[in-house]
Amino acid sequence: MMREEEVRRRKWTTDDAFMDLVGATVVIPEPNSTELAIHLSDRRAGWPGLLIDGAPLTIPAAISLQAIIWG
Repeated sequence: MMREEEVRRRKWTTDDAFMDLVGATVVIPEPNSTELAIHLSDRRAGWPGLLIDGAPLTIPAAISLQAIIWG
């Protein structure tokens, strides 16, 4: 779905660049779709895109982990 939206429909990136990002996310031990979305946001909008996309995906997990640690 991401490939269809990012590459074919909106033409925000090339197919080769998208596949390079897919290859990079495979080696990172996190959910691949989350990492790919963050990488695409960074590529599309720089730091603001990275923060806008990454914060809602990582902050709730960090808060939950802190609650478990403190609890």
